[in-house]
Amino acid sequence: MQQTEKYKLNLIEPDDPFLPDGLNGSTQKIEDALAGEEATRAALEARVVTLEGRKMAWGIYTGDGQDAQFIPLPFTPKAVFIQEIAYAQKASMVIGTEPGIQAQLTEGGFNALLRYTSATAIPATNTIGTRYTYLAFC
Repeated sequence: MQQTEKYKLNLIEPDDPFLPDGLNGSTQKIEDALAGEEATRAALEARVVTLEGRKMAWGIYTGDGQDAQFIPLPFTPKAVFIQEIAYAQKASMVIGTEPGIQAQLTEGGFNALLRYTSATAIPATNTIGTRYTYLAFC
């Protein structure tokens, strides 16, 4: 009885006596391979579900000088990092749903706020004409 080159499955030839051993051996190899593929597929599906639950968005906006400017996102963020484009040292991080000094996380986005106190040197995130970049996580 010959075998396939790659997977070594039994090949029945016309002059071979028909015995179930060769066929059963090939069938068992196929069964084992499919079981391994099934386990791999289940593990990959679990990873995809986990990764799809993690979302991220980034973008740029220009401050409008209002008390608050809503920046829409395709999800409700859990954290947002905002940085003034012109000054790398002027950055803000907002985590959670508590109102922040620089921004407030809301359903479907965040509000950039025009709050600034010179005593704490906390930068505003909605100064008129100022460009900001943001990175939001869910």
